[in-house]
Amino acid sequence: MVQYLVIDAPFLHKPSNRKVMAALNLKAPNCARFVGGCVRDAILGRKSTDIDIATWLLP
Repeated sequence: MVQYLVIDAPFLHKPSNRKVMAALNLKAPNCARFVGGCVRDAILGRKSTDIDIATWLLP
């Protein structure tokens, strides 16, 4: 059985981050994900100072 961890962190609600994710996902739905330290910090309940986004889209 697959289990998923659902997090709610301030960076997910920041308008500029939402705008970037919306633009990326407009090209290909669900192609972009938050990764790295911001995810780790959210899991640990810490404030994150930067975000990383991974996508398979080409620049």
